[in-house]
Parts: sequence; structure tokens; C-alpha cells
Amino acid sequence: HSFGKDAVKAVYENYSRGFPTPVSKQMKSLASEVAADIGLEGDPSLFVLTLEEPAGWGDFGSELVGYPPYFHFSKPQEVPLDKMRFGGGGIRKAEILTRRQADLPEARLFCDSMVLSPEAKKFALARELKRVGYGPQYYFGFLHASWILLSYNIARLGNQKLGLFKKGVSKPGYRLMWYAGLAPTMILSYFLAKDLISRQIEKSSVSAAARLGPAYAKGGEEYYNQMLLRNKCIGKFEEPY
Repeated sequence: HSFGKDAVKAVYENYSRGFPTPVSKQMKSLASEVAADIGLEGDPSLFVLTLEEPAGWGDFGSELVGYPPYFHFSKPQEVPLDKMRFGGGGIRKAEILTRRQADLPEARLFCDSMVLSPEAKKFALARELKRVGYGPQYYFGFLHASWILLSYNIARLGNQKLGLFKKGVSKPGYRLMWYAGLAPTMILSYFLAKDLISRQIEKSSVSAAARLGPAYAKGGEEYYNQMLLRNKCIGKFEEPY
């Protein structure tokens, strides 16, 4: 997050015709406006990424924010629907839409959902800048270290209480049973704790972005409505015919 931002950018950066997709003038201007509204001294570093949603890395004051290519679309006709691939995952292969799928009403709605107003784009940028400001990497770093230490000490205490390491007594089968019962509990509780932290940071970031002003709140509403519409259309595309 602090020292590996160039590596992060190299992994997630989107390419067009073999070259990194350039950041548009509109996005640079919107990022400057958002930075001024938040109170940042400088503009964040921007790049176009391959993910479906914006993402941020770094620390407050040295942010790296990536946004998806569809932020460049200004009208539905610019959406290259005939070149997009849908589906995939597991053993399934992502494929372009068939003629029947492209003729569905959801195809037009999907193109509409890919176009966002400047207010929606500003909300998305503000949300990521706020998220970076909360320093999620420090929360997760503390969680990882503390859970490893907690798991080790619980296992050690159990061994002592059950006498599984007493001198002259070898009980590898019992120790294996003890570890097999402890591991799922600690793994599940770890993911629950991580999910709780992620949800709290997400909630705080969205609230903080919306509190920047009525335009940001309206932009946030549009952003998530378009996301829901887009996901519904994708679900329709993936229905069997």
C-alpha cells in the first residue's frame, strides 16, 4: 500500500491496443475537484484498471486510485457490447453475447447502466479516497498477526491442559484431533472478523463520501442503482436458453 504502488499499478492497469489506457481529461478534472472537496493538498494518482469497480491503495496524502474503463463512456452508443465477454468462472469460459442475447431489452439497459454522470464518478472517487484514508491495510495487518498469535496460544494452552506433551507420553492421534477441531474454528472466526472490518470500512467510506454534499449523495444513489441494473442484466445474459 505504501511502497508497492508501482507493482500494484503494473498488475491491475488496463491496456488498450497494447499500451496502458490513458486517464481522460475529465477524470483528472473530477479527481482534482474531489481532492479539493475532501481537503487533500495534492491530487491523487489515477490510472485505469481492469476491475469492475474503483479501488484505492496507499496512505492519506499519497493515494493511488484506479477506475474502470467504462468511466470514460459518455453515452450508451460508446459501449462496445459486441466485444465484451460475459460469464466465466470455474470451468466455464467467458464468451461474447449471442445474437439472441444481444437482442434482449437487457442489452440496451446494460449499455445504459455503463454510463455515469460526473456526480456518480465523483462519488466513486471520493469513496475510494476516504477508504484509503481509513488505512484498511493496518487493520488487516493487525488482524492477521493477532489471529496467528491467538491460534498458537490456544493450541499451546490446550496441549498443556490435556497433557498432550507430557514427558514420556506420546499422543499424536489426540493432538491431531485437537488441531483438527481448532483449525476450522479459528479459520471461520478469522474470516468473520475480516468481513466485519471490511463492512465497517465500506460503510464508513460510503457515508463519508455522501456527507461531502448533496451532489455526492445523489451521485452515490445513481452509482449503486446503475450497479444493480448492470448486475441484473448480466444475470439475464447468463440464463440458459
